Amino acid sequence: PNKQKYLDIVYAEASANPKINEMMFNLGVNFHLMKESRLRPYLGGGISYINGKIDLLDDIEFNETFYGDKTHSIEITRVIFTNETVNALGFYGKAGIDLEVTRALSVFGEGQFLIAEKEVAHPLATKISDGQEQLLEINLGGASALLGVKIRF
Repeated sequence: PNKQKYLDIVYAEASANPKINEMMFNLGVNFHLMKESRLRPYLGGGISYINGKIDLLDDIEFNETFYGDKTHSIEITRVIFTNETVNALGFYGKAGIDLEVTRALSVFGEGQFLIAEKEVAHPLATKISDGQEQLLEINLGGASALLGVKIRF
């Protein structure tokens, strides 16, 4: 809003590309429904440890221009991110199917759903609220699919 003229509110938008990288370690059990068949469906589940690096909005730099009639405009010049490390413990469930090609070789496909959430301090919100820590809930889970080859020794 404009401090000099009532109801002179301006808006600006800027594109930003925050990044997230995750590394996940799963520990779980698979239960094969048909053990002796060449086509073996299975269900599984377990716990996951997720280590993530995420870009969080830290600051917005902008130029504000005032005109002779006391109106103004704004332009965002730079969006600044800070890189945060987020670690979480989650739970997953999965279902899949193995197709045995030979005794030592199988191909498989599976779908997995992971539940993992973590709260972290939001840098920009904490600055705006005079240093009071503002928490942001980050969902590190979701659905995934996997196709692969299993080799038995």
